[in-house]
Amino acid sequence: MDATRNPIDEYRERAEAVQRAEAEFEDAARAVQEWAPDFLRDLGAPALADLLPDEATAAVSFCLTELGSIGFVLTRGAPDGEPHVVEVPDFTADDLDALLFGAGAPGEGWLKRAGRVVEDLPGWLATMDAVLEALGARLLRPILRAIPDGVERLILLPSGGLFLLPLHAVPLDGTGRRVCDRFVVQYGPSAGVLGLLQAKARRSAARTFYGAAAGTVRNRRLPGAERECQLVTALFTDGLSHIGPEATRGAAAEHARGRAYVHFACHGRYEADDPRRSGLELTDGRLTLADLLDGRLDLSAARLVVLSACDAGVPDVERGRADEYVGLPAGFLIAGVPCVVASLWAVDDFAGAMLVERFYRNHLEGGADFATALREAQSWLMKRTAADVTAYLDDANRVVGDAPELFRARRAYRRMAAAEPERRPFEHPHYWAVFTVNGW
Repeated sequence: MDATRNPIDEYRERAEAVQRAEAEFEDAARAVQEWAPDFLRDLGAPALADLLPDEATAAVSFCLTELGSIGFVLTRGAPDGEPHVVEVPDFTADDLDALLFGAGAPGEGWLKRAGRVVEDLPGWLATMDAVLEALGARLLRPILRAIPDGVERLILLPSGGLFLLPLHAVPLDGTGRRVCDRFVVQYGPSAGVLGLLQAKARRSAARTFYGAAAGTVRNRRLPGAERECQLVTALFTDGLSHIGPEATRGAAAEHARGRAYVHFACHGRYEADDPRRSGLELTDGRLTLADLLDGRLDLSAARLVVLSACDAGVPDVERGRADEYVGLPAGFLIAGVPCVVASLWAVDDFAGAMLVERFYRNHLEGGADFATALREAQSWLMKRTAADVTAYLDDANRVVGDAPELFRARRAYRRMAAAEPERRPFEHPHYWAVFTVNGW
């Protein structure tokens, strides 16, 4: 890129080049279709404006360059279906790199701190607050000001390293309101992928469920994940789950086939050098994206996959390679799953279990779509008091038994409830913003 040129002009030139290439491709395809009428007929993705369900929905995509950023805001009623272009000259790709990797000092940056949540929770919380505020002030707020009144839902199409960040938790202003307080938010890797998945998402799904909870991660039992999987299974008339030693790769491959709802509560890992090796750590090894893409894990009937990774494992993304990040949710979407709910960092065992249970109830019992169900569950979780958490843990003890981790948590929250009964221990976005809805 020429550092002396305006990024808007360069983007427009590239967009025109893409349009010329698309026109040439379409001409060539039509020539082939004269001889083979079905050639490429089923591969065309609809325009982004056609994907928006109503005028209360807006799509926002991002282009980050070395000279500044651009936001594209598209609504169903936009003239000629063209997006509103918002220039953000004061936020560059290098600025995003600095937020993700730090300005140079060891231990700084979103990814380094997120990888040490257990060891240094206060440091992670402080970094999260600073990064989200910077994203709001320097990137998101200028773009969101272009959203018309009446829009209630956002489809965010982040680019590169923005996929690693909870844009729905970015502060809107100094009042404490966040993006998810104003909008229902869902994410997608691209308009093309969303277009190909939309028809499948509209089909009615049978209420069949399979869950796998690898109940131990790094020799630490996760009773919250066990209870989460057991309780969610009970919400389905046709539900099956494997917990602990039974949660194997073979069991998942055999029993997830044909299920509309598939749930994994286990450790997840993203491999930057070979994304196909990324996957979910079950009792006997890793269930990879390669297994999914090659058909060894058949999720063709799935309407929803939940990746409730209790120890998500922060992606090992190197500085300068964040724009190559794909991630597990996008991998499942590209493989044809219409919607993936997934975590962005290591999930607190009990906060995650409470949120996921509420999410399923909102959808199954309340009829909410996935993005609305998650938004309500997040709002609900941040308002729970120490007494509420204590009651939840007492119930979990009756379901999964008194594991050492559960015993210590019950004791800690009982003391908190006695000293500060109205304290809200999960109010910080670390606890509730960890999950995102990807796709439809």
